[in-house]
Amino acid sequence: MQKPFGWIMTILAGLIVLYNVVQHHENERQLNEQPFLTLLSGGENLKPAYTFLPPYTGFEIVVLAVFFIGIVLVITASEKTTK
Repeated sequence: MQKPFGWIMTILAGLIVLYNVVQHHENERQLNEQPFLTLLSGGENLKPAYTFLPPYTGFEIVVLAVFFIGIVLVITASEKTTK
């Protein structure tokens, strides 16, 4: 049970990071293509995105912690099955 739960945690955290990195690039594209719309709307046309670069927010810390805990669960479960 430990190994599947670890894989689920790792994959879920990885998908969250991937989505936010892609969204960050989409926001940069909108800033470059439509700077006046962004300026006039006060950034309302941009979607919230996390970059996962320092300084980290609380959300980013939790997602990264879940990722590393998932990896530890997978590794420890693999070590138990090989002994």
